[in-house]
Amino acid sequence: MRAPFLATALLLVVVALPAIAGSLEPFAGSFKGSGTARAKPADAAETARCRVTGALSDDKLTLKQTGQCAIPGHKVDIGGTVKLDPASGRLTGTWRDVATGRNGSLSGRFDGAAMQLTMVVTNPGAGEPSTYFMAVTPSGSGYTMVSRAPGGGEPLASITFRK
Repeated sequence: MRAPFLATALLLVVVALPAIAGSLEPFAGSFKGSGTARAKPADAAETARCRVTGALSDDKLTLKQTGQCAIPGHKVDIGGTVKLDPASGRLTGTWRDVATGRNGSLSGRFDGAAMQLTMVVTNPGAGEPSTYFMAVTPSGSGYTMVSRAPGGGEPLASITFRK
């Protein structure tokens, strides 16, 4: 399993950028995503495809998502939850990879319309960073997710989602 791609895929499932800052409503429903991902910063980028389905709680402050992402030869079943604190704009949540048992937490804040997030991996694989950074930015009827390992460099993943 490609650990950094896996971590990125997991985070993108539990996090979706609302068109209106502070609202998770635009991310209820089904999305398809495509873009690129790499296992390590030095690896060549590969095609990535994802499907994500999200459901909002009655109070519209919690989004539960499930989905699947794939790169050539690898499929990852993923799920998680993100919660919005409407008073502070803080986002918190959890993610998991159903197949491998990898999991972790996430936190972040809105920066204008975009979310800036930190993902912590509770049980990283050998040589895998325990923290990733992600920017999720609105784009038309969807959003673009870009993740990076600590220290920056080329994105580990760059995926655009559409309804």
